[in-house]
Amino acid sequence: MPEQQPQVQPHELHVDSGWKQQAEREKEELAKKVGDAKPAPDSLSSTPSAGPSPRPTEAEEKKRTLPAASFELLVQQHVTSILLALGHLPDPAGGRPAVDLELARLYIDLLILLREKTKGNRTESEERLITAAVYEMQMAYVKVRK
Repeated sequence: MPEQQPQVQPHELHVDSGWKQQAEREKEELAKKVGDAKPAPDSLSSTPSAGPSPRPTEAEEKKRTLPAASFELLVQQHVTSILLALGHLPDPAGGRPAVDLELARLYIDLLILLREKTKGNRTESEERLITAAVYEMQMAYVKVRK
């Protein structure tokens, strides 16, 4: 008798739509601490410049704050890479979306590997995040592949 596969329930991927506002608030707070009159314009909403942006000075590098390393950030990094490879995000180099199914499949496989290797060591919220991320990225892959 063939084994019956468990029914997979779709999970909703939570997308933090307030991240831009949060980033803007953090920029403003940092600017106040540093003493700048106003924060730099949002690079996501500004028009692209003709050439590459100048490298930050050593003082600017010291002022920069990066998020703390976390499981959520690692999953987010893979999801962003998958969305980029599926053409859902514009290519940072060319500015136009480009589809690379082979690369998307690699990143999905890495996300699945991360899920398997961290099994039993995740919090409930991390479990929901990785499960939803894998499911949503697989579904996005299938839609693009059609």
